[in-house]
Amino acid sequence: MSIKIITAFTILFLISWLKGYSQDVDAMSPQELNRTAIDYWDGKNGKTKDVLKALELFKLSAKNGDPTAFANIAYMYACGDLGQKDNMKALEWYIKGADELYGDFTNMKELAEIYQFGKLGTPINLNNALLYYKRILNIPRIKNTYRDSIGNGLVRTYTLKDGEVAPPNAKSVYADIQKKIAEIEKTVKK
Repeated sequence: MSIKIITAFTILFLISWLKGYSQDVDAMSPQELNRTAIDYWDGKNGKTKDVLKALELFKLSAKNGDPTAFANIAYMYACGDLGQKDNMKALEWYIKGADELYGDFTNMKELAEIYQFGKLGTPINLNNALLYYKRILNIPRIKNTYRDSIGNGLVRTYTLKDGEVAPPNAKSVYADIQKKIAEIEKTVKK
């Protein structure tokens, strides 16, 4: 009798917990979903590492319009965080993030580099690399976007508001992309 009561209590507890979890997720913005997914992915901020839960939340974030979630899903597949590496799925998610959502910088830059250097087992295709680099230049406010190193090999990308000045060590994304386009065009013309 006591086992049945404990089992019934456990089931009721899990159902109420899942309902609460669902309501929490439903109330989150796409960016909050993405941050929560990262916490599950890394096992940080009180979350137990759970890559499947992270993937579920990244997909929900992407579905609701956060382009960074597409890049995170692609990275999970490219690194094999979901089992074996799956370069085709990674490429598929980068393309979705670059093409379906008004052209996200991170996804377009990744695709340009994939095609420029033949990453993810993709053949080098300089015309596709040029296509994505040139699309980056059409992103609103890209001329005010900069990148700088924040240590440990990490790079921060940020857009300045009107009147703000970039730190001395920051590099203009616009100038960097223009330089890459010129280098590729020079190679293609040979």
